[in-house]
Amino acid sequence: MFLFPHYIRFFILCISIFSLFGGNSWAEDRCLPSFYVSGVEVSQISSSSSEARRLAVAQGARQALDTLFARLLLSGQEVDSIEDDEILSFIDYQRVEAETVLPNLYEASFGYCFDHRRVREYFAANSLQHAELRSGKILVLPIWNVLGNPSLWQNSNPWLGAWRSQLQGYDGLFEFHLSDKLEVERQVDVNSLLDRSPSVISRAIRLEGAERVLLVILTPTFVDNALSVDIRADLYTSDGLYARNLYDAASLSLSSSAVEASLSDAAGQVIAEIEADWREKNVVSDADGGFLLMRIEAESSASWLRQLSLLKS
Repeated sequence: MFLFPHYIRFFILCISIFSLFGGNSWAEDRCLPSFYVSGVEVSQISSSSSEARRLAVAQGARQALDTLFARLLLSGQEVDSIEDDEILSFIDYQRVEAETVLPNLYEASFGYCFDHRRVREYFAANSLQHAELRSGKILVLPIWNVLGNPSLWQNSNPWLGAWRSQLQGYDGLFEFHLSDKLEVERQVDVNSLLDRSPSVISRAIRLEGAERVLLVILTPTFVDNALSVDIRADLYTSDGLYARNLYDAASLSLSSSAVEASLSDAAGQVIAEIEADWREKNVVSDADGGFLLMRIEAESSASWLRQLSLLKS
């Protein structure tokens, strides 16, 4: 029987492994999206690079678990401290997205896939309520409506900047998206959005390839060097029709000396409340018969089928 020389066998093995692990999306594709945490930045200094790496791996695993729990768990629940060894038992696999190795330094960006069965078992054993359902793509349109002169696309819109800042590190159950397409800017008029024009809203959704629009209007008022704002966030369907209000707050006092930071905090508060509402409406609970009960909102049969396909995955 003919055998390949050992160096050829080794070369073929390398090709096979590279084919299996190559590609940026391989890790995410084989992991349930709600249980994959990417972009975990770590940095450790120690007596050796191997020790620094060991510390960094433990640091990254804990950061990733904190991110996962913040994403899935309903608000107001206390979670007991978890030891490093137990945290590792939650992880299906870890992916190194980037790394720098020096004699006494280890820096990396990790991606973690958590074992969804193990995590669910932990939640059930500790009576922790959680949600897993992810939203479809939602186009966020933050309007700065000052003195009846609304702005959306301009660089002078600080409310848009606040949302960019918040969504840059966002890692929740919503697929929020800010448009960067010139075509959308040219064909979506901000005054028509203020009038809640279904045709304009649906056009924005179609051009952006989104499922829904989140219209977030902030109206600022400056009185005696104090900044007060009204914020309203409404969700609209793919047809441009009003679905429901997700956030409504009036006369919020913000720091006029640090407007940018205050607006960013306000955008973060809107996101946090929308997330909390989503988790409560889509909570997963263990039934006595071994069933998972979940409430799913769908605006059409097509939407319902999309949600079912996500569950089956």
